Amino acid sequence: MLAYQYVVQDLDEDTIELSLPDFPDFCVVSYSEEAALRYAERALTTVIDAWIRIGLDVPRPTGGERRIELSAELSRRLTQYWRSRPRQELASCGEVIDLAAARLRHRAGDAAAYLTAALSDGFRPALS
Repeated sequence: MLAYQYVVQDLDEDTIELSLPDFPDFCVVSYSEEAALRYAERALTTVIDAWIRIGLDVPRPTGGERRIELSAELSRRLTQYWRSRPRQELASCGEVIDLAAARLRHRAGDAAAYLTAALSDGFRPALS
Protein backbone atom coordinates (compact mmCIF):
# COMPACT_ATOMS: atom_id res chain seq x y z
CA MET A 1 0.00 0.00 0.00
CA LEU A 2 1.02 3.59 -0.55
CA ALA A 3 1.95 5.81 2.38
CA TYR A 4 2.73 9.51 2.74
CA GLN A 5 5.28 10.90 5.17
CA TYR A 6 4.09 13.21 7.92
CA VAL A 7 5.94 15.60 10.23
CA VAL A 8 4.82 16.68 13.71
CA GLN A 9 5.77 20.03 15.21
CA ASP A 10 4.91 21.30 18.70
CA LEU A 11 3.22 24.69 18.49
CA ASP A 12 2.89 25.15 22.25
CA GLU A 13 2.47 22.95 25.31
CA ASP A 14 -0.91 21.55 24.30
CA THR A 15 -1.07 22.03 20.52
CA ILE A 16 0.70 20.19 17.72
CA GLU A 17 0.75 20.58 13.94
CA LEU A 18 0.89 17.59 11.62
CA SER A 19 1.95 18.36 8.04
CA LEU A 20 2.65 16.36 4.91
CA PRO A 21 5.81 17.31 2.98
CA ASP A 22 4.33 15.87 -0.24
CA PHE A 23 1.29 18.20 0.12
CA PRO A 24 2.81 21.59 1.08
CA ASP A 25 -0.52 23.27 1.95
CA PHE A 26 -1.80 20.38 4.07
CA CYS A 27 -1.70 20.61 7.86
CA VAL A 28 -3.78 19.52 10.83
CA VAL A 29 -3.64 21.25 14.20
CA SER A 30 -4.78 19.29 17.25
CA TYR A 31 -4.19 18.64 20.93
CA SER A 32 -2.36 15.33 20.39
CA GLU A 33 -0.48 13.48 17.69
CA GLU A 34 -2.97 10.62 17.80
CA ALA A 35 -5.95 12.93 17.22
CA ALA A 36 -4.11 14.87 14.50
CA LEU A 37 -3.21 11.60 12.78
CA ARG A 38 -6.86 10.46 12.76
CA TYR A 39 -7.97 13.79 11.26
CA ALA A 40 -5.12 13.78 8.76
CA GLU A 41 -5.89 10.25 7.56
CA ARG A 42 -9.49 11.20 6.79
CA ALA A 43 -8.55 14.54 5.23
CA LEU A 44 -5.79 13.03 3.09
CA THR A 45 -8.17 10.38 1.76
CA THR A 46 -10.72 13.07 0.91
CA VAL A 47 -8.13 15.30 -0.79
CA ILE A 48 -6.66 12.51 -2.90
CA ASP A 49 -10.09 11.22 -3.90
CA ALA A 50 -11.21 14.73 -4.92
CA TRP A 51 -8.01 15.45 -6.85
CA ILE A 52 -8.40 12.19 -8.78
CA ARG A 53 -12.03 13.04 -9.63
CA ILE A 54 -11.19 16.52 -10.92
CA GLY A 55 -7.99 15.49 -12.67
CA LEU A 56 -5.32 17.25 -10.62
CA ASP A 57 -1.81 15.87 -10.36
CA VAL A 58 -1.55 13.90 -7.10
CA PRO A 59 2.04 13.90 -5.78
CA ARG A 60 3.81 10.58 -5.42
CA PRO A 61 4.85 9.63 -1.88
CA THR A 62 8.48 10.36 -1.02
CA GLY A 63 8.64 7.99 1.93
CA GLY A 64 9.89 8.68 5.41
CA GLU A 65 9.90 7.36 8.95
CA ARG A 66 6.41 8.46 10.03
CA ARG A 67 3.81 7.65 7.41
CA ILE A 68 0.07 7.69 6.81
CA GLU A 69 -0.96 4.57 4.92
CA LEU A 70 -3.69 4.77 2.33
CA SER A 71 -6.32 2.06 2.09
CA ALA A 72 -5.70 -0.76 -0.37
CA GLU A 73 -8.58 0.49 -2.54
CA LEU A 74 -7.32 4.08 -2.68
CA SER A 75 -3.74 2.89 -3.29
CA ARG A 76 -4.98 0.81 -6.24
CA ARG A 77 -7.03 3.70 -7.67
CA LEU A 78 -4.13 6.13 -7.27
CA THR A 79 -1.68 3.75 -8.97
CA GLN A 80 -4.09 3.33 -11.89
CA TYR A 81 -4.55 7.10 -12.03
CA TRP A 82 -0.80 7.72 -12.26
CA ARG A 83 -0.48 5.11 -15.02
CA SER A 84 -3.29 6.70 -17.04
CA ARG A 85 -1.74 10.20 -16.95
CA PRO A 86 1.42 11.46 -18.58
CA ARG A 87 3.94 12.26 -15.86
CA GLN A 88 4.15 16.02 -15.64
CA GLU A 89 4.38 18.79 -13.10
CA LEU A 90 1.51 21.21 -13.19
CA ALA A 91 2.55 24.85 -12.96
CA SER A 92 -0.79 25.80 -11.45
CA CYS A 93 -3.87 23.89 -10.49
CA GLY A 94 -6.19 26.83 -11.00
CA GLU A 95 -7.14 29.77 -8.87
CA VAL A 96 -4.94 30.84 -5.98
CA ILE A 97 -7.13 31.60 -3.00
CA ASP A 98 -6.63 33.38 0.30
CA LEU A 99 -7.21 30.69 2.95
CA ALA A 100 -8.35 33.18 5.59
CA ALA A 101 -11.02 34.55 3.25
CA ALA A 102 -12.04 31.02 2.26
CA ARG A 103 -12.50 30.11 5.93
CA LEU A 104 -14.58 33.25 6.40
CA ARG A 105 -16.78 32.27 3.46
CA HIS A 106 -17.15 28.76 4.82
CA ARG A 107 -18.09 29.97 8.30
CA ALA A 108 -20.24 32.88 7.14
CA GLY A 109 -23.38 30.97 6.35
CA ASP A 110 -25.29 33.95 4.93
CA ALA A 111 -25.09 35.32 1.41
CA ALA A 112 -24.03 38.86 2.35
CA ALA A 113 -20.99 37.73 4.34
CA TYR A 114 -20.09 35.25 1.61
CA LEU A 115 -20.28 37.92 -1.07
CA THR A 116 -18.24 40.38 1.01
CA ALA A 117 -15.51 37.79 1.56
CA ALA A 118 -15.59 36.73 -2.10
CA LEU A 119 -15.32 40.30 -3.35
CA SER A 120 -12.40 41.01 -1.02
CA ASP A 121 -10.64 38.04 -2.67
CA GLY A 122 -11.01 39.66 -6.07
CA PHE A 123 -13.86 37.36 -7.16
CA ARG A 124 -16.30 39.08 -9.47
CA PRO A 125 -19.53 37.18 -10.17
CA ALA A 126 -20.73 37.09 -13.76
CA LEU A 127 -23.78 39.26 -14.23
CA SER A 128 -26.42 37.91 -16.57
